[in-house]
Amino acid sequence: MKQMTGKILSGLAVMTLCLTSCHDNAVFDQPSYNQLVKDAFPVKNVDPNQTWATVGTATAEVSLDLDQDVTYDVVLYLDNPIGSSLATRVYECKMTSGESLTTNFSYKLASPVVYVGVFDQEGRGLAQAVTIEDGRAVAKISTHQSASARHRAAENAAIYGQFVKSANDYLNYNGFSLYGNTYTTRQISIAGMQAYTALTDADLQIGVTTNNQTLSDLQYRSDGTYYIAHGDGKHYRIPAGTELTSMFNINGTWGVLNDAVIYVEGKMHLNGNTLNGPTLVVANGGEIIVDGNTNMSNAGRIIILAGGKMTGANGVTYNINNAGPSYNAGTIEFKGELNTNGSDFYNAATGNIKLDVLRNTSGGKYTNFGKIEARTNTIQGDAYNCHIINGCYMHFTGNAGVGGITMLDNSRLDVDGQLYITGKEQWRQGRNNTLYHQSLINAQSMYFQGAGFVGPTNNGEFAIVKTSKLLVSYADDINSYDNVFWDIDKNEFYNYQNQKWDINNIYTAAWHILNNGSWCTSGMTHYIDENTTLSNFQIPASDCTGEGYNDGGNSGGGKPESQDLSMRFLFEDNFPDAGDYDMNDCVFKVTPQIDPSNSKKVNVTVTAEASGAQKSIGAAIRLKGVTTSMLSKYECTQGFPVPPSNVGSYDNIPDGSFTISKDPNDKSSLVMLLFKDMHWVLNPNEKSSGGVDVKYYNTMKPENSNSEWYAVADVKTATYVFEFNFEKDAQRMLDQATYDAFIVEPYNGSWWEVHTVQNDFKGALVLHPEVHESTYEAYLNAYVKSEIGNLPWAVMVPGTVAYPYEWVKIGSDDTNNSNIEIAYPQFMGWARNKEDNVDWYSHPAAGKTWTRP
Repeated sequence: MKQMTGKILSGLAVMTLCLTSCHDNAVFDQPSYNQLVKDAFPVKNVDPNQTWATVGTATAEVSLDLDQDVTYDVVLYLDNPIGSSLATRVYECKMTSGESLTTNFSYKLASPVVYVGVFDQEGRGLAQAVTIEDGRAVAKISTHQSASARHRAAENAAIYGQFVKSANDYLNYNGFSLYGNTYTTRQISIAGMQAYTALTDADLQIGVTTNNQTLSDLQYRSDGTYYIAHGDGKHYRIPAGTELTSMFNINGTWGVLNDAVIYVEGKMHLNGNTLNGPTLVVANGGEIIVDGNTNMSNAGRIIILAGGKMTGANGVTYNINNAGPSYNAGTIEFKGELNTNGSDFYNAATGNIKLDVLRNTSGGKYTNFGKIEARTNTIQGDAYNCHIINGCYMHFTGNAGVGGITMLDNSRLDVDGQLYITGKEQWRQGRNNTLYHQSLINAQSMYFQGAGFVGPTNNGEFAIVKTSKLLVSYADDINSYDNVFWDIDKNEFYNYQNQKWDINNIYTAAWHILNNGSWCTSGMTHYIDENTTLSNFQIPASDCTGEGYNDGGNSGGGKPESQDLSMRFLFEDNFPDAGDYDMNDCVFKVTPQIDPSNSKKVNVTVTAEASGAQKSIGAAIRLKGVTTSMLSKYECTQGFPVPPSNVGSYDNIPDGSFTISKDPNDKSSLVMLLFKDMHWVLNPNEKSSGGVDVKYYNTMKPENSNSEWYAVADVKTATYVFEFNFEKDAQRMLDQATYDAFIVEPYNGSWWEVHTVQNDFKGALVLHPEVHESTYEAYLNAYVKSEIGNLPWAVMVPGTVAYPYEWVKIGSDDTNNSNIEIAYPQFMGWARNKEDNVDWYSHPAAGKTWTRP
């Protein structure tokens, strides 16, 4: 309702509860009043715990650990600043590396995320998205890995007990399974091997290839307990300075097992041999040289200790064929092929492998904590057999195929060509690929065949999959869960025949029916591109992360233009009577900002926007918890227009040109006096017949724009400046819970204050010093503590949310009445459950909210 009525309840014999003048015989019918208010409110079954809060308060704790000893601009945003031209700012200050910041800020309850942006003098920036949990947002901005990150990236058995092994685990291997039996190796040690019998060329008959010339351990062929044994007297050592150049004939048949242990301190050549079950251990300074294709089978294994080497001629193959698990802590480098064919292979943190082809053709597993570089593997042919656990850096300079892959913290897989990636099995029956924190898969293109990705779940942790081109065969070929972020171009999708998806065409190829590629990304939750909602990640460059990701801190843009978070207040002017709930009788916006050059100075801008009422409405803001003792200076640098005395008398707002006063009821708070009459603020001109020109300002639908009661007016702005003695007190002004904004409107011979329910402000009365304590208690009981105490006559929403047109309800669940117009269809769901439709204000109905002509 827009016009003043003479009593609180139309048709009911009750009298209003007066605050400035009451008669002793005043009677108030509380049950009837409660029923009227509930019936009039547009939503039934309101959540009894509803606080009508759209904005919350959190504490940000930010620390900097950066390389440069310079001053940075540190800004808290509510949306991603990198790559944006405009971002919503809630706090800004200057910091240097080593400093920390703690401040309150306000955020949208519908989006509990804050972006911490850091920008240097050159405009380069980085941002970290931080989830707000339990009222806190904690961020450490660093170009260094923390101590915990460093040890997590290392070969640490305490962190990765199921993955990390030592050389001793491979020297004395337990639980080896072969042909359905489980075996245990006999114990060997470095010290023991150093005492083995020396072996030279003279000990071998050159050119003899009979089994009698083998270094076999025949007596243990029939001993099932120690199948992969090391027979007495069959242990050999190639001393340092000795190079075994003969064709090393340890060929064997099924009846002759070559289970010798050979400890290589010098050099040992292999050329076309079949290594039937030996254990080859390369010592520090030792080297195995592969001159020709060599096969190792029947539990044979190679263990290269730190400082040891395996080298080879161009084009040779070393095939570990269904053998025992092998280990490398040294160097393997030759332009040939290493095929761990059905065997597990472990590359330790000191291990470096550089090959032409790296294969695993029968279901083995690579575990890597060092560096591996190869040109390629067999891509699709054997990829589904190959499982990789990567704890450091792997790089395929050509194409590569991967079965299941586990990427541990701070690990990276680079593929310069195409990465064919699936799960453990082919044909879309794969197991998930697991990605730990700050792991990165980076390929020029990717072909997905039933690939599932599972990322980290902890707050602030992420993994990245980056590629320029994606190929898929089926809609469900890609699925990702948790914090896996895709750095991709969603327009670069192709089918398995390398035909680009085209939304305007349908391809039919073999049994595949290919259509609009939009569903191809349905399994991808998070993206890193210009449209992302949670982007900006930084992975520092290191031995394990290669060149890193966004290592320079520049994610594609500098510091954007900022707009400060505003609080828009929408009021009904009928309190304590029921209203029509178009929430546009008085609309103004409050925008606080801490001065970037002075952290103790706060500028508060108030923008008067609309008046959909025929009453004389004034407004003020109580600053809860702010006292004059906190301030060194306060002033209004630009106030709202004040009507001259000859235009009218206003008793609702105290006189005085100064715009701040003490709260007479709450000695801990100050009150900003904004204006006496919203109509005069929007149109500060006396009408021809005298007095204030009372119209509906900025609320009417376009079709009613010719009405004499309607006008479009420019918004008006006032600026209030507060300089505090201490920075922490200035930060209080960024907390939405500080701002008890209210209007003062006439009703039933008195002036009433209309406050929001949010933050329990509805119970406040700040401009009535003459109210007796007993009367104030009666007010609280009737309007605040009763069953309708949480129903609002005002709401506060973040940003520049559109308000309803005149006589269009903000929401209503009366769907049977076709004459009821609704501005926000999701308002009702939010009213009934405060946890649902929290962003209702982001979804206005078309043509139902006011738009400036």
